[in-house]
Amino acid sequence: MRSGLLFGIACYGIWGVLPLYLIELEFASALEVVAHRALWTALICLGILAARRSLGELRDTLRHGRQMAFLTAAAALIAVNWLVYVYAANQREVLQASLGYFINPLLTVLLGVFVLRERLRPAQWIAMAIAASAVTVIAVGYGHPPWLALALAGSFGLYVMTQ
Repeated sequence: MRSGLLFGIACYGIWGVLPLYLIELEFASALEVVAHRALWTALICLGILAARRSLGELRDTLRHGRQMAFLTAAAALIAVNWLVYVYAANQREVLQASLGYFINPLLTVLLGVFVLRERLRPAQWIAMAIAASAVTVIAVGYGHPPWLALALAGSFGLYVMTQ
C-alpha cells in the first residue's frame, strides 16, 4: 500500500514538472517531440518483448484486424493528445493544458453515462455540477474558448473509450 502511494506521488510529481521540461524543448516542434517519444518507446518495448521472448504475442496481435483497429484508433487519439499537450507547453499555455486534464474526468463520466449507459447517483450528479461550474468559471475567466483544453479532454476521453 505504501509503495503504491509513493509511486503515485512520484508519477504526479513527474507529470507536474513535465511542462518545465517541454518548455526547454520549444526549439523542436510538437510533432518532432512526439515522434521521438513514439520511436524510442517502440524500440524500448520491442527490446523488452525480445528479452522476454514474447515477440510471438506481438505477431499474433498484428494479425487480428479488430484488435488492430482499436489499437490504431487508440494510437491516433493518444498521439493527438500528446501533440496538443506538447504544443500547449511549448506555447506556454500550461493553464489550458491543466484545464484540459481537469475537464477530462468530467467528459469521461459523461461518456460513461451517455455511451456506456452507466447511471450516476444524485450525489454524483451534484459533484459533476460543482466541477462543471468550476470549469466554466475558469474557462470564462480565461477570456476566450480554451480550445487546447477542450482538445486535450476530448482526445483523452475518446482514447479511454478505446480501451
